[in-house]
Amino acid sequence: MSSVDIDSPIVLPTSPLIGALATALLPRSERGGRRVAWIQEGGGMRGSFGAGVQAGFEEVGVPTDAFDALFGSSAAAFNFMYWVSGLADLGTQVYAQDLPDRREPAFFKFRNKWDLLRRLARGLPVMNLLAVADAMERRRPIRKDLVSEFPYPIWFPITEAGSLETHILDARSLSAADLLPTLCAAASVPVLAEVFELNRTKWLDGACGAPLMVSQALEAGFTDLVVTLTLPVGRAPAWYETHALMMLAKRHGISPKVAAVVQSGRAARMRSIAVIKDPPPGVRITVIAPETGPVGSLETSSRRIQASVDMGRLAGMRAIAEARVSLGGLV
Repeated sequence: MSSVDIDSPIVLPTSPLIGALATALLPRSERGGRRVAWIQEGGGMRGSFGAGVQAGFEEVGVPTDAFDALFGSSAAAFNFMYWVSGLADLGTQVYAQDLPDRREPAFFKFRNKWDLLRRLARGLPVMNLLAVADAMERRRPIRKDLVSEFPYPIWFPITEAGSLETHILDARSLSAADLLPTLCAAASVPVLAEVFELNRTKWLDGACGAPLMVSQALEAGFTDLVVTLTLPVGRAPAWYETHALMMLAKRHGISPKVAAVVQSGRAARMRSIAVIKDPPPGVRITVIAPETGPVGSLETSSRRIQASVDMGRLAGMRAIAEARVSLGGLV
């Protein structure tokens, strides 16, 4: 699959004093009661940028418990499992090496763009979320014990296919056996993947209703937000994706109303971006985003995915360097 060229990353601190990321680097006793949330958006293989940011944070020594809560939609929820496991760099290898691998269980169920179109037209899935679970369980296992013992919430959205209601779950509340299946259900993109059945209920990608959980973090009382985007600040997912979803939903056995939910979710993302650009009084927001690209949601090229990871890694390291400078080099 082709995608736009990858360019250098940008970091956008939106606080006139120290930003949210700098607050996260302070000991909690020195934060003045401010609470820091890290919010990541997903987007299929675009999540490789967020995984790279995590690896950059890890490389420069940011502790996994620096944030008071983690909010991750779809692919970002998978990313956070590696972050809280202390294995952020390992998580990048899932994107660059495991998911493009054609060996079974293969993540991509198409060979080229024409095969992709053929499968979509016939109502066949084009991605297999169980391949992600296999990678996280067998090839590059996460630390489920550290997930359940993590001291702060790890929130992610999941959408019920029948009611189209989006629920917010804390990964720590799930048993070791249910963790990865539930994350797969919460990343099951309509039309592109099978509707995921779990505990006799069918589920869809939580990003349909909550693609970027800025409002949820603010409603929960967080004063400082570190937001990792997987698209440039001024760019939204392509408009035609929703129209394609409406046309293909029935063929895939999905209610056409799902398209309306996706459209509503995209409107919610736009509102989140508006908040990021103009935060409420007293709220500090640091945004880490790619300047262009970084890759398409169905990118299959290991080389391009690795470039996206590297772009995120550099963005994360640069963001921490700037945050430390704003603190006078004290951390």
